Amino acid sequence: MSMDSDPRELETIPVDQISGWVADRYPKGMSLYSWWGVLESLETMAIPFYGLSPTERGAVLARAAAVVDPGVKVRDITPAERAYWLLRFASIVRDYLPPPVGVPDILTPDRAVEWALARLPLSRQATLAEIRRRQDDDDANAPAPGEGKYPLRGDSPYSDLTDTERVLAALPTVSPHLKDSRLREEAELWLAVLKGR
Repeated sequence: MSMDSDPRELETIPVDQISGWVADRYPKGMSLYSWWGVLESLETMAIPFYGLSPTERGAVLARAAAVVDPGVKVRDITPAERAYWLLRFASIVRDYLPPPVGVPDILTPDRAVEWALARLPLSRQATLAEIRRRQDDDDANAPAPGEGKYPLRGDSPYSDLTDTERVLAALPTVSPHLKDSRLREEAELWLAVLKGR
């Protein structure tokens, strides 16, 4: 990483230069915390508190959707994490009036949910099995207070489960707005997995 590189620059550089900027300045990747910081900043900029016009809000959301892509390409962000962010951005598109202008199609509820569900790392049955396994492990191996060691992503035997749960946690913000009945049914089946724990 170049010493003069600051991930916050992703908030201002032209959208068509984002992938090149990341590749040039972070050839070994950018930390997950840096990615999330930039994405949270863009998300915050898109909410009405900042008084942006619908066109300005749409531009921020288009940038936010574009910023996630290079993170997946260099494998700093998993496809499921991208799905989580797309769902969060899509909820902003749906929740605020007047609606943002010029938002990419991937941030419509149907496209965001379809993309997200296609990238879940586990099936519904595997998710339920992993939830049960994690509960059994937690019960059998619970450390004494203050002695617990919580693994970071990648070090955990439940990384795929964590990614799946993250996406499912964001799904209810968008799923009520789905137009495609098949997609709505699939989303409801996934949400039942979370409720059925």
